[in-house]
Amino acid sequence: MLENFSEEKEVEIPVFKISGDPPLLVVISNVHPGPFKNVGGAKLVKVLDSRMRELGYEMMFLHGVGGHENDPASTGEGEKVAASIEASLEGRGWKKCGEESSEPFFAERGDVEVAGFSLGKCPPILIISRKTSSMDDIPENVAKKIGDISGIIVDSQNKFEGEISWSDEVIEDIRKLIQNIHGNPCTPRIGYSSVP
Repeated sequence: MLENFSEEKEVEIPVFKISGDPPLLVVISNVHPGPFKNVGGAKLVKVLDSRMRELGYEMMFLHGVGGHENDPASTGEGEKVAASIEASLEGRGWKKCGEESSEPFFAERGDVEVAGFSLGKCPPILIISRKTSSMDDIPENVAKKIGDISGIIVDSQNKFEGEISWSDEVIEDIRKLIQNIHGNPCTPRIGYSSVP
């Protein structure tokens, strides 16, 4: 049903492959898993997790940029996303991040908090939170206003009550925080757990 109203577009999905037993994939999806229940691409995370487990990977899914404008129109479209990630795992061109990383960093300005870390030479992961306003989806147009940054934005999805506001002041706060944060070098030790 949603396919009649949908449009086709390219959406970037950064993926980090971390060796281990089993190896871990960190997927920062700019494809939005929605809109809700079993409609459209709401099963995207489940489809990705199932497909990656079949390939021998654990998966961590992080919400990137974009909201419902990036919902897959159907479960089938979500499966195409999974197939695309699967194909990239077998492809070439993976960038080795290196051994040295950064300690986690944290900064705040106005209503915005940014936490993050870098994995060697790879772009840092920047987790954006809000203190008083709602933090349910960072729209694509807001990310475009933030501009080119040397990092990958993750939407913390940490606050659902309150007004959703992406004023020029908030966007400028995000931009300035991202430009001025960095962590001290360290050798990373990454752990994760999965709750069924």
